[in-house]
Amino acid sequence: MLMVADGEGAKKVAAFEVINAATNEQAMIAAKALSNSLLVKTALFGEDPNFGRIASTIGASRIDCDDEKLVISYNDVVVFNKGEICFDAQTEAKAFEVLKKDQYKIICDIGLGDGKFTAYGCDLGYKYVEDCASLKLNYSNSYQEFLVHQSPLHLPTEKLFYHLPLFQKFLWYWQQVYITQ
Repeated sequence: MLMVADGEGAKKVAAFEVINAATNEQAMIAAKALSNSLLVKTALFGEDPNFGRIASTIGASRIDCDDEKLVISYNDVVVFNKGEICFDAQTEAKAFEVLKKDQYKIICDIGLGDGKFTAYGCDLGYKYVEDCASLKLNYSNSYQEFLVHQSPLHLPTEKLFYHLPLFQKFLWYWQQVYITQ
């Protein structure tokens, strides 16, 4: 969890605990889909207990699932229970309190077997977007310089994908520059 919490600009860390899936592999697929979903990550950042994003991500992962057996909880606050939306004002307030915490579980009981898997993920907020945008600018400028000095072909960047080994050298170079700063 510490590595996830160390994400660029991360404020929230969630354990996506998928239980009672048809198989362990299906539980892993769903848990990883949840931890990687941009819609889920932005909901975590906004402290939005939108169980629809959770349910739709599970569905999009293409595992065996039935909404009449699915249960979704934020820690111990059940927000969706076997086809029933449990989202009254009181439940929404409780779920919102869970999402205000720095760390919590989102538990998805698939209800079809014994498979289980937990994946960890973080939110995606302003700081992450700012950090990635500034890296892109630095990478672009540095890559242009790298191509001029390192490439015997002096390729324009749009031809980059034709020369993957050169790009790998660039990434190694950039890592060395970053490490020495």
